[in-house]
Amino acid sequence: GMHVTRLERVFRVADFLQNHPFWEAQIEQIYVNEKGELELIPRVGSHSVLIGEGKDLEKKFENLFLFYKEGLNKTGWNQYSIINLKYENQVVCTKK
Repeated sequence: GMHVTRLERVFRVADFLQNHPFWEAQIEQIYVNEKGELELIPRVGSHSVLIGEGKDLEKKFENLFLFYKEGLNKTGWNQYSIINLKYENQVVCTKK
C-alpha cells in the first residue's frame, strides 16, 4: 500500500481520540518513539501505551479498554511501564 508518513499516523490517532470522548479524556499525549512507533501517554498512571503503526485502532482501543477495566482494577495503575497493543488481539504488559 501507500507509505503512510509518521505525521499521518499521528493525525489518524488524534482523529480517533477526538471522536471517542473517553479516550480523549484518557490520553494526554501521542508521540513517535525512536523506532517510529506510536506511543500514547495517559493522564492517569505512569505507563505508556504502545500502539505501533496506528492501524486497527477500534480493535486496539477496545482491547485496551477491557484491559483497563479488568486488569488494572486488580493490579493498580502503577504496576506497569508499558502496555503494548502492537500485536493483534494481544495486550502485552511490561512490569516496572
